[in-house]
Amino acid sequence: FDVTMENRLVKAKASRSLAERERQRIAREILEATKEVCEEIIAEGQRAMDRARQLESQAVQKHRASQGELERAQAVRVEAEGYREKIMAEVEREAKESLDRARASAEQVCLELKESASLEAQRMLDQAEMMRAAVEEELETQRIYTETARLKTENQEVLAQIRSKRPEPVTQAAEDAEWVAVELAGADAHVQEIPAEDPVEPSPQDGPTSGGSEQREYREEEPAQEPVKETANGKKPARRPVIAK
Repeated sequence: FDVTMENRLVKAKASRSLAERERQRIAREILEATKEVCEEIIAEGQRAMDRARQLESQAVQKHRASQGELERAQAVRVEAEGYREKIMAEVEREAKESLDRARASAEQVCLELKESASLEAQRMLDQAEMMRAAVEEELETQRIYTETARLKTENQEVLAQIRSKRPEPVTQAAEDAEWVAVELAGADAHVQEIPAEDPVEPSPQDGPTSGGSEQREYREEEPAQEPVKETANGKKPARRPVIAK
């Protein structure tokens, strides 16, 4: 019995020792496997960290580059704003100058048209006034002709009546009446010989005439001297005064 128990004890100790060694082996394997996994994880983490640092560095560089681009873009924008304001001011100035020139040209043309129209209207008014004056002069001339013809007719009638009533030698009154008839006939012939003056058109530079028209004067000049007839009493008959208009 004692031997058996002792053998069993030895076997148990041997089994325990074997189990202990197996446990230690497995523990070492687990530890090594864990260590390898941890080393791989650490290596991957290191690689990830290095990559993250690289990305961060690239991000910083890109940020700096973008910041520089932003600053350059802002500078370009400021320059563009200044150039735009300069261009707008130049365009506005040129537009204002063009508008002023166009307005001045239009005002000059309008002034010239007004002056031309005023001169033309004044010229037409002067022509109308001269035509009116010419018509009045012609009417006055016709009136003078008519008055002269009437006086001539009346004197001829008076002379005929005197001659019909007094067939005796010519008296002083008859000679005077005959002399008046001769004077009237000479004045009529002289008036008919006076040519009508052409109306003179004033130039625009001369301006309007005084009173708006030219007053032309028609004057009856003395007729040619007739042979002086002596009357019965030796006196010359009175000359008829020249009518001036």
